Amino acid sequence: MIVYRDRSGDEIRDIAVVRQVDGAWRAPVRVHPDGWRITGCPVNGPAVVARGDTVAVAWFTRAGDTARVLVAVSTDAGAMFDAPVRIDDGVPLGRVAIALDPESRPIVAWLEQVAPSRAQLRVRRVTLDGRRSAATTVASVEAARASGVPQMVALRDSLLLAWTSPVPVPKIRVAAVPFR
Repeated sequence: MIVYRDRSGDEIRDIAVVRQVDGAWRAPVRVHPDGWRITGCPVNGPAVVARGDTVAVAWFTRAGDTARVLVAVSTDAGAMFDAPVRIDDGVPLGRVAIALDPESRPIVAWLEQVAPSRAQLRVRRVTLDGRRSAATTVASVEAARASGVPQMVALRDSLLLAWTSPVPVPKIRVAAVPFR
């Protein structure tokens, strides 16, 4: 499976999935028709995680001039996705990471802007019926692009997150966050 930000001739940048089934690549399927029209190359790409037939995709969009971080789940190996759930808190920068908890529920990490040059790295779990947990703030980070995209993996009973702290000297930061 490959998940990417597709581009139409009209500069619509929806997230698409291409799957290999029985050795053959299938036609792309949109995760959701956001309809984000942008005549540039957004640096905010999607994140995907899978376990068995459960596939979860998280992404940033600014469709309709409203910034959002969305997550959608498929329970049929990515053939179709449920309606997305908004997971941000109102002012997302995006830069998403995703993992599955032990019950295959998606947990999404993203950057939420809190001041002109500051953001918070937050995580939130979403149940398969679309209910959102409270967001957990993992760290305060620079809002600049140099902060990069956080990375996340689920371990036995916690999440392991890594992100870049670009100032004063670039460093990789790591934190373990217990499941809640």
